[in-house]
Amino acid sequence: MKKTRYSTVAFAVLDEHFQGGEGELTEKWSYFGVSKDKQEIIHYKWDEDKNKHIKEILVPREDDFYYDLYFYQREETENERIINYELLVTKKIKTGGK
Repeated sequence: MKKTRYSTVAFAVLDEHFQGGEGELTEKWSYFGVSKDKQEIIHYKWDEDKNKHIKEILVPREDDFYYDLYFYQREETENERIINYELLVTKKIKTGGK
């Protein structure tokens, strides 16, 4: 995540555009987000040589773990350019059965 922290520019993209990386990704931009099934955290890095996005799994799938990523601005922040994010991790507990 240091690349994001020290980036000169970053944008938050709506879920309907990102779609777990299956949406329309803009050339020359890199993205990170949650997979469509919400079980992986992924990075789509732009590869200049191949002229396409390369998928890198940052947090691999693990049974019963689900992720949500939220971007927001704090109202009390004076600097409009600061975007905060929150990663929510949920573990589904299996009940009953074998």
